[in-house]
Amino acid sequence: MPSDDDTLHIKRNRQVSLFAADRRVLGVGLGGNLDATGHPTGELAIWVVTYANPAPGLPPIRDVVPPVLDGVRTHLIEVTKDAPEFQGKRAAGGSWVRGYASAPGHPDTVVGTGTLGIAARTEGTPDDKRPDVLLSCRHVLGAQPGGRVVEFSCSQCCEPAVGRVVLDDQAADAAIASINGDWEVEEGRIDGVKLAGLASVTPLGSWSSLTPDVLPALRNFTYGVAKCGAETGWTKGLVGCVDFALFPENNQVQVPSILISSTGKDATAFSQHGDSGSVVIDGRQRVIGLLWGGSSTADGIGLTYAVPIQEVERRLKIRVAATSPAVWGAIVTPAPPGGPHHALAGTESGRAILDMYGRHEPEVRALLRDSRPFVVAWHRGRGPELVAALTALAERRTEALPAEIAGRSWADRVAELSGAVRGLGSPALVHDLDRVTPILAGLGGRGYEQALELVAGLEPDLEAAP
Repeated sequence: MPSDDDTLHIKRNRQVSLFAADRRVLGVGLGGNLDATGHPTGELAIWVVTYANPAPGLPPIRDVVPPVLDGVRTHLIEVTKDAPEFQGKRAAGGSWVRGYASAPGHPDTVVGTGTLGIAARTEGTPDDKRPDVLLSCRHVLGAQPGGRVVEFSCSQCCEPAVGRVVLDDQAADAAIASINGDWEVEEGRIDGVKLAGLASVTPLGSWSSLTPDVLPALRNFTYGVAKCGAETGWTKGLVGCVDFALFPENNQVQVPSILISSTGKDATAFSQHGDSGSVVIDGRQRVIGLLWGGSSTADGIGLTYAVPIQEVERRLKIRVAATSPAVWGAIVTPAPPGGPHHALAGTESGRAILDMYGRHEPEVRALLRDSRPFVVAWHRGRGPELVAALTALAERRTEALPAEIAGRSWADRVAELSGAVRGLGSPALVHDLDRVTPILAGLGGRGYEQALELVAGLEPDLEAAP
C-alpha cells in the first residue's frame, strides 16, 4: 500500500489524466476511503467528483474512473449539472439566449428567453465553411429582422451580443440569427455530445419515409430521446406520437409536431419554460426536432412538443450542423493509405466514380433537404439501408453486401432510387447516373474484393463515356 506522501504524489500526477479522460470530471481530491457499506476504512482515497450527466452516447463514469489508480482506491461522487455553463463568446447548443426587438425612439425590449438550439448553414454556405446562423424558436429570438440576440449566464451578469435575427417562420415557431465573426461556434456537438446526423420521425405521405429503425420503436413506445435545455439541462423522454396536429385556433404552431412524454409522473421531467429552442436528439445522437413548448396531463405526466427538424430546415432554408464536415464532406477527400478510397482511386473507373460523387454530392444533398418527392422515394427505396451497407463494406470489410433488402433484390432497390433521381435531378446528374447505375446494381451479394474487381472490370465502359 502506498504511503500517505506517495498517495498525494499519485493523486497529483493522475488528476491531469482524469480531467482529460472525460469532460464530466469536476474535481479530484484526497479524502478518507469508504467501504461498500459507507463506513470509513482508515485509508486515503482519491476522490473524483463528476457530473451525473444523462447525456446519450457517454459511457458509465465508472468505466472511465477505475476503482484503483496506481494502488490507490478511488471514491466516486456524482453531482447534478442542471445546465451548461456560460460559454463566453462561444455559441453552444443548450446555452441561454435572449432576443430583443427595437422601435424608433424606444429602448430594446425583450422578446423572449430560451435555449440556443444548434448552429446551421444557410443556402450557399458549403459544408467545409463555418456555420453562419444559429437556430432557436421564433418566440425566443423574435421575428424582427435585425433584432439583437444575446447569450448570457444564469446569473445574467453580462449579455454579449451573438448576432441578429435573419429569418423566422411563425408556423414552425423557428428563427435563425447571424453569428458575429469573433464568436467560436460549436459544430457537430451539443454540450459535448457528438451528433450523428438527422432522423426522420414524421411520415411524409407514408410510413416508409421514416428512418427505418424509428417505426418499430414508435410501435413499442421505446423510442428514447434527450435534450439539453438552458433551464433543465440534459433530460430524457420517450416519443409518444408523431404527426401530432394541433387545433389551429389555439396554437400559432401549425406544423405537425412530435409529442414527447416524460419518463415519470413529473410535469417538469423533460422540459420547462426556458428550454424552448433546444434540439431533441434520439439515442443514436441524431437530431429529430426543435422543442417549442409543452404541457402536463391531469395526473402529472409532462408532455413536450417539437417541430420535426427537416421541416424547420425546409422552411428556413438551412442545414443544421449535426455532423462535422469531415464526416459528410465529399468522398474525394483524402483517406488513410490502404483505405477503400485509395483502392478505388487505383483504377480509372474508380477515379471516375469518385469524381462523379464529388461533382454531384451537393445536388443530391439539396434534393434530400428540399424535395419531398425525392425524400419519400429515398426512404421507400431503402436508400439509408443501401448507404449503410456500402459504408459497412468499405469501412469495416463486412462479409458481403446483402443480395436483397426488405424483400426486393439489391439491383431492384438501386433501380428504384435511380429512377427517383432521374425524374428530379439535373441533366448532368442523370447523365452520370446512367453511367454508374450498372456498377451499383451489380454489387449485391459481393464482398469487398469482389466489388473492387467489378469496378476494375468495367474500366473500358467508363473510359469510353464522355
